[in-house]
Order: sequence, then structure tokens, then C-alpha cells
Amino acid sequence: MSDTSFIISLEDGIARLQLEPSDSSDTQVKWTEDLLQHILALNPQLLDVYDHLPLKLDGGSTEVSPDQLYIDDCGRLVIIEIKNESAKLSALAQLLAYSEHYSIMPLGELDRGFSKIAARGTCTDAMQNSLAKLRSWGEPILLKEIYSKSSSPTQWKAWPSSDVKSLDEFAKRYWGNYSCSMRGAPARLVLIAPDFNKECIELAEYLRKRFVPIELFRANLYKSSKHGITLSFSSVLNLSHQIEPTWKTARKLHQIDTIRKHFAMNAWADHLNYASFSFSAYDAPQARFWIAADHHQGTLSTVIPDGWCPGTSQKSKLRQLLLDRLPNGFSLRDRVWLRQEFELPRQQEEILDCAKNLAEVVREVLVPHAPHP
Repeated sequence: MSDTSFIISLEDGIARLQLEPSDSSDTQVKWTEDLLQHILALNPQLLDVYDHLPLKLDGGSTEVSPDQLYIDDCGRLVIIEIKNESAKLSALAQLLAYSEHYSIMPLGELDRGFSKIAARGTCTDAMQNSLAKLRSWGEPILLKEIYSKSSSPTQWKAWPSSDVKSLDEFAKRYWGNYSCSMRGAPARLVLIAPDFNKECIELAEYLRKRFVPIELFRANLYKSSKHGITLSFSSVLNLSHQIEPTWKTARKLHQIDTIRKHFAMNAWADHLNYASFSFSAYDAPQARFWIAADHHQGTLSTVIPDGWCPGTSQKSKLRQLLLDRLPNGFSLRDRVWLRQEFELPRQQEEILDCAKNLAEVVREVLVPHAPHP
């Protein structure tokens, strides 16, 4: 898989996509884990966590402290471990141990991380510190400059203020009452290293196929007279086994009142395929709809559960009633599934609107036909 290269600006710390080809004279340089932590703090877009709340940006001080830790509006954690040498199975084991530790969402520990981030001051203050560390590594003379706050990057949408005393309080204030309702969802696990040995990659692929949301990213830094500092950053694992695009869309669905109030998020425990994610009606858990997404296509699906109708004729009538009520674009697939597809990201808003309508139809048509015990 080809690497994606970014030019790291020492003016604002931002990683911008390199459009020109790399110079053959570029020299790979050794970097520390602390340095990459600062680069990631300045560039949340690299791991698509810019709308998350950071709980740790420079951790790793204890056996249960990852290098970086984030939480999204649904309460799902993103756990990041960084190695500045070739990652072995032990690095993967370390990441899985963090995941096990945080699977119970220890609020005391999360609140401590929250308080430490808040105590660092504003987002601008924290980013100025990371920018200063990056500049001191890239060009020590730049430390003599006086930075104005207006020139510092402030990409984090969610940043705790000192008057908020707990993670729960912040989440409710910033994201609303629906926040953190999926606590305990399997954490997104990210391991970053300059390289990975064969066994590490094979185990990560095996885990991904069994719905462990783990990602490996290869990161290397280069210096050249033409481009300055360049970051080579790319995913190592098979892109066909990705959970994150579906989760990102499911998070948006969970903000819709009809879905949040009347449906339980099953996550990947009830899957059609690797990417699918289902929602069950509280009043009839077998009445479900599914969403699946990758970077190019999204799909909404529903089906009449097995055993709900005594015969083929009754099932066909219920399926036709369901199809008549569904938004335009749904069609019968494989003689069982009712499905509609969307082009992403162009039809992102359409898939959200359609999912809302689909949820209402499932409640109004399928739920009343649920068999009574």
C-alpha cells in the first residue's frame, strides 16, 4: 500500500498533503514517541478525531496509560499507542491490554484525564506547547520567536474548560443529553510505528476479521532542503475490513430523536457483513434496520424477521406493505431484503434523512406485527 506524504509546517504545525513528488535526497530521521504525539495533537485530522474530546495527548506514563486517548459523543474511546521502532506482537498485546482496562470505562480515571487536559488551559495554550516542541526539533532557532495566540492552530472542536468538573458534565453541556450513551462500545484501537513485523500484521488482520476495531499506521519522518519536514503516514491493514466509516454514520443517526428514543444500537453484534451495524426497536427487538458504509457507498436495509408470518402469502403482503411505506429508492433484493444504496460522501445528508424515515416505518409497520409471546 502506498504511503501518503504530508509536509509539516513549522509555522503552524499543520500537516498538509504533499502534492509534489518526494525528493530522492530526502533523509529519513529518527523521531521520538513524544514528537509524534505532538504532531498528532496538532493534526487531529490524520486519525479523524477532530470532533472528539481529547483525554490524554501525551500519556504513556503508567502500565494502563496509552499515549493518547479520546472519546466521541457516543462515549466510545479511541486508544492510541505509538512506537518509534518496528512494532512486534508485544506492542499489539499492550494495545489490547489498554482496551481491556478501559472496557469498563473507569470514570475516575477518565475524569482525571479530563481534569489534566482542562488544567492545561485553553486549546490554544496546549497547541502552542506542541508547536513549540515541534519547532525545537525541526529548527531550534525558531524557539526565539514570540508566538501570538492568533497564529496557533485550534482545530479541536471539543476542549474542556476549567469550570467543568467532570467528563459527564462536559459531555451533556457540549453534546447534549444523548451524549455518552454507548459507553462500553468496543474502543477503536490504533497502533502507530515506523514499521511492523509480519506476525504483528497477521494478528491484527485476524482480529479485524473478528470485529476487533484495530488499525495499524506506518509513520516516518523525513527532512530535505526542498520540503523541510515530511511525514509519511499510511494505513497498513486491508481497507476492505473497516468498521470506522459505519460507526461515523451511526453516530450521526444516534443524534436523531426518533432513532435514539425508540431503537437500541446493537453495534456489530448483529451483523450482516463486516461493515453492517444494526438498530433494534425497543418494543420488538427483532424489528431491525441496518446501516453499512465505506468511503464510497452507504446502504440501508431492513427485513421481515423469520417466524413472524405463518405463511408465504402473509409474509409477501407484509413485505409489500413495508415497501409501499418506505422512501422512494428501496427495492427488494435476494427476495428477502429491502435495501437502498447511497453514494458517499455526496449523499451523506440523504442517507441520514432516509434512515430517519426508515426507522419510523419500522416502528409503524413492523413493530405492530411482532408475534405475541
